[in-house]
Amino acid sequence: AVQILNMVMGAYYVPGGHRGPNLVGPAGRWGPGATKEGLITPPSAIGHGARYYQFEERSPDDLGLHQLFPITTNRSPMYQINLTHPKEFSLPYQPQLLIVCRRNLMMNNGSPELLAQALKKIPFIATFSTHLDEVAEFADLVLPEAHYLERFDLFPNRPSHTMSPATGHFYWGLRQPVIEPLGQARRWIDVLFEVADRMGFLGDVYKLMNVNLGLREPYKLDPSQRYTMEQIYDCWTKSLFGPERGIEWFKKNGYHKVPRAVEEKYPGPFIKPRFPVYFENMLRAKKSVGKVAAQMGREWDTSDYQAVPDWKPCPAYDAGKSAYDLYVVNFKIPFHSLSVTTQNPWLNDLAERNPYAYKILINAETGARKGIKDGEEIWVESVAGKVKGEAKLTECIHPEVVGIAGVFGSWAEGKPVAKGKGVHFNSLLPISLERIDPVSTGVDSCIRVKISRAA
Repeated sequence: AVQILNMVMGAYYVPGGHRGPNLVGPAGRWGPGATKEGLITPPSAIGHGARYYQFEERSPDDLGLHQLFPITTNRSPMYQINLTHPKEFSLPYQPQLLIVCRRNLMMNNGSPELLAQALKKIPFIATFSTHLDEVAEFADLVLPEAHYLERFDLFPNRPSHTMSPATGHFYWGLRQPVIEPLGQARRWIDVLFEVADRMGFLGDVYKLMNVNLGLREPYKLDPSQRYTMEQIYDCWTKSLFGPERGIEWFKKNGYHKVPRAVEEKYPGPFIKPRFPVYFENMLRAKKSVGKVAAQMGREWDTSDYQAVPDWKPCPAYDAGKSAYDLYVVNFKIPFHSLSVTTQNPWLNDLAERNPYAYKILINAETGARKGIKDGEEIWVESVAGKVKGEAKLTECIHPEVVGIAGVFGSWAEGKPVAKGKGVHFNSLLPISLERIDPVSTGVDSCIRVKISRAA
């Protein structure tokens, strides 16, 4: 809806207006496509495999239920639901192996209690972790992952998504290790390459990389050969920038930049495809999803597949007056990133000195009405879970709302800096079909809670 307002005002991909990912790459390396009607389609560089106009009308056979959620590119909440209730959609298989690559499923998803039930149904779990985190405590095999200060990584910033037009440049950088990896730590990608080699399909991986990385002769990877990651980086940089800018050049110079033309920074007036303000594809998707649901013998909510978006109340608004008389919201702290940075002692020190980071924000009037004092330990409870933390009475939050910051509240023994610091908001989130957006599979974070003194 915010984007449509900018489109109507002519303030889309122009200076001072709203803009999303970089639609046009350097020297036309990528750019948007168009349907037969002239409507924009995303470049492959930024599309994440999105298919906004073509839909499969058959019963799903994957955990994400692609055919029931054809518009979205992320269906991970459905994985958890199908693991927890394997007979719900009668899928022809159940996962026997889960490999977790640098992600904390227990902290960053919904209720960890519900996720634990799902993970228990997977016979074997392997995880790459920099610490013995909450997922590592669940895993059968823990593979120590090299920390970013120990890794040699090419192009950690993506030109398609992470580069603002404000710099006036596209740039490609190199992250070099400060220290050698400790113990047996390795980069997860190196381990997966070795697994592919042992299983006999590394050559196929090289073929795919030739396409995905845009490698050109004479720098294409030979499927019959074996390469170190540094050699692959050398082929990649030379394919992009010529033989004079291989990986050794990047080691010495750190990064390469090119000026961005105005057509690349603000492509709105220059591209031919049209941005829709009336989403007919949503109406086609609605019919497709309805047919798939009928094939499965299920009733399915397709009401949100609309040509023009509008607001609908979430289930919490329909709960009426109950013991759960407040709403809880989650907000970001500018110096932390999800749960990834919670083990950083410097950032932890900063968070401990911040008046809001590790606290539960309560309106001063609400706190007084409930007999809660500033600095007091309290419980926050939803239908899905219960968390404890220190109350911070403030006028900076609505009287009907309590606020919890970030992804804190770690409990893993292998995270001594983060353990017990702050409050874990996601413990309050229920995961169910009723609590998932039927278009995007986004988890509904509009939750009613009740608070009480912990003493």
